[in-house]
Formats: sequence, structure tokens, C-alpha cells
Amino acid sequence: MDETDRIARLEAKVAELTAVIERMSVMDAPAPAIVAPVSGAAAAEPPARTASRRGMLKLAGVAAAGAAAGAVARPGAAAALDADPVLIASTTTTTPTERDTTAVVYTNSAPPEVDGTLPGTKVAANIFVARDTSVGFPPDAQSLSDFPAAVAGYSFRTVANGVYGLTANPGYGVVGSGTGTTSSGALFRGERSNVHLLAAGAPAPARIDAHVAGELVCDSSGDLWFCVVGGTPGTWRKVAGGASAGAFHPITPARVYDSRASAPSPGILASGANRLVSVADQRNITTGAVTTANVVPPGATAVSCNLTVVNTVGSGYLVVNPGGILDIGAAMINWFAPNQILNNGIVVKLNAATRQVSVVANGGGSAHFVLDVTGYFL
Repeated sequence: MDETDRIARLEAKVAELTAVIERMSVMDAPAPAIVAPVSGAAAAEPPARTASRRGMLKLAGVAAAGAAAGAVARPGAAAALDADPVLIASTTTTTPTERDTTAVVYTNSAPPEVDGTLPGTKVAANIFVARDTSVGFPPDAQSLSDFPAAVAGYSFRTVANGVYGLTANPGYGVVGSGTGTTSSGALFRGERSNVHLLAAGAPAPARIDAHVAGELVCDSSGDLWFCVVGGTPGTWRKVAGGASAGAFHPITPARVYDSRASAPSPGILASGANRLVSVADQRNITTGAVTTANVVPPGATAVSCNLTVVNTVGSGYLVVNPGGILDIGAAMINWFAPNQILNNGIVVKLNAATRQVSVVANGGGSAHFVLDVTGYFL
């Protein structure tokens, strides 16, 4: 006989004994007034009946105590907020080597619902909810969920965070696992950002502890690293950072400047001169008028482009720097004779605030120049 059957029989026996005692109490009740009263020893309850009642009461007490003890070791019903039944249970430990576990079980076969924000409406909700209260909602509307879950934590006004996980062991503070063929391990969304990685610690390649492939680290400089091979410290690839260009976005080639066109700033560029050029907008290849604004969007840090020199005079070279920088540290394109048409593919950093580059001529000659953008880094 298992524990559940044993407890059920004890409860049935208690109910049976209780019924017998109630019947005996009725039998022992004083007679109606029309019956002459008795006095003296005759008024006392017969010893046999008294002993019988006391014995049954004792038996009922023992049975009830046994049932109560059994109930401690088995799941017990508890009322949920929405009146659905739940079970809160703890396994019984019989030896020091066994481990206790506590379960909170929702027994209904369908997801719960709570009152919606509109009168008379119902919306999907989470099963077990920890939350504070907020104003302006029906009593349970704060438990509604766009993604119904088994366990949920809500914070409306008293604390900053909905759910917190921490471990001091070699594990994870929070674990999300999706084992179905269409499941995902976690979903994050936020009005400010989807995920915030706390910037802390040394750059990942400089660390001395062990790491595994798949880890993502944001160091104290705000650089983001991804571990591709586990080890101590493993092999890392820099994903993004203040000194990196970001992801490359190829585009259909777009002309952003031609010194031969009437706009925005025409004229040949002579040796020793420089010109500040915006690469933000696509321009008409003949007139220079803007045809597509922000073909290189705000925030772009660099562009991939084709630099062409036309109608060259003498020999010389051009340098293309971020907007406002006039240093000559390298040549981007060279010419060595008059009337040449030459081009070169380059990647150049932008003045991020203005999306501009500075083109500097040197080497003694002069030339018209053209910039055609093929993509940008953002």
C-alpha cells in the first residue's frame, strides 16, 4: 500500500469514527421533559458507555494524528490567487544521503488568465508570480504576460529589477534553456536596450583564467570580445569597441564627390592644398546635386570607396584623412604624368560627427578627383 492509499484510509476511518461518536452523543442526550428525571447514582452515565465513548475518542484522536503526520509528508493543496489549485510539497528524508527538494506544482491543464485592463476582458498570465503592486490596473492585471511563463517576477514601483540571479559557485547566475525544435534559450527586450553587458575587467586576450568557446565579454574599456576557442585565456575576436570601425554595410556604389561638377565645391586640387569633403549624400554624376541623402548614415565610422584622379598635371599624390586632419602620413593614389585617369580602392576613417574626409594634394602636381562609396562601417 502506498502513502497516498494509507492516508486516504486513515481519513476515511476518522470520518467513520466521528459519525459513530455523533450518533452516540444523540443517544446520550437528555430525555424529553415528559420523562421523569432521575437523581443520585442513577443520574451518572453508565460506566460501560462512558468507557466506550472515551475509547472511541482516543482512537479517533490517534487516527487524526496519524493522518496529519502523513499529510506533512505528501503534497497538500493550497489556494492560488486565481483559486486554481496548486501543490506545495517537500520530499521526506529518511537517510542523511538523500537530498530534499521542494516543488510548487500548477495542476490545471490550461494556462491561467487574469483580468485585462478593459472591463470584462481576460488576458494570458504567468503561473507563479512575484510582484509588487501598481495603481491604475485591475487587481490582477499586473500579472498579465505577452510571453506566459511558469515563473515571473514583476517590479512596478518598489525595486528596480524584476528577477535577480546570483551564484558563488562555478555555474551561472541565471540559466535559460530551450530544448524544443523551435525553442530559444532566452529573449530580451527593453525600451533603452535589449541587453546591458557590464563593462568590467581586462581585455579578454589579456586575462589569465580559463574560458570556453561562446563566451561574450565586455571589458572595462567597453570593447566587446567573443571567444572562438576555449583555453586559458582562449582565443578571442574583437566584435566592437570605441577604436573599431564596426560592421561593414555594402551598398550599391554611390558617387559622393566629383571636383569637376558644379556642386558642392568644384575645382582642381593643387599641390599643397586640401579640401573638406562630405561623403554623407549621393550626388548626380553630372551636376553634383544631391540625389539620395544619408547614403552613408549618421554614426558611420569609416567608408570603403574608390578614389579616382582625372586631368592630372605633372606628378603628385593625394592623401585622404578623417575630416579636419591634414597630416601627410601615406599616399592613397599617385600620378606621374599629365592627363592620366587612375583609381584606387581605399578604406578611410571618417570624422564621425560630420561624415567628412579631408583630401590633401602633394608632390608638386595637381588633379581633379572623384569619390565613389561602395560601403560603410557602422
